[in-house]
Amino acid sequence: MLDATTCGKLARQLDEARRLRGEIEPLSKTFTELDLDDAYRIGA
Repeated sequence: MLDATTCGKLARQLDEARRLRGEIEPLSKTFTELDLDDAYRIGA
């Protein structure tokens, strides 16, 4: 499970990409501690 600091960084990155309609690197490369369960929670 991701810690609060990592969740904050992830949320900012996703929000910025959404606002700027930009692409981001695969999250598994940027956030190496991200596991499949975390990914499914983010996508939900």
